[in-house]
Amino acid sequence: LSFDIAVPELLLPLTIGARIELVRRETAGDARLLAAALESAGATVLQATPATWTLLVDGGWQGRPGLKALCGGEALPRALADRLLLRAAELWNLYGP
Repeated sequence: LSFDIAVPELLLPLTIGARIELVRRETAGDARLLAAALESAGATVLQATPATWTLLVDGGWQGRPGLKALCGGEALPRALADRLLLRAAELWNLYGP
């Protein structure tokens, strides 16, 4: 919550009537728990770092129909982008100085 990107992540969804879901650190670091949280919440958008996306994909996550995957915080490797495009309707690379 103290990272500079946290403000738009938290406030922009609320401006259009969406809701936000925060998960515990233990959930965010466990592919199975994080995938279950995404399903339970009915997530339509997820912003994560490449490290978290890799955790999900390597953990067997198959994606969600219609999901918008937002990736930022560090460079997005092309190989990971290719894997995410198989699991999400849209992929947005938000990283860049």
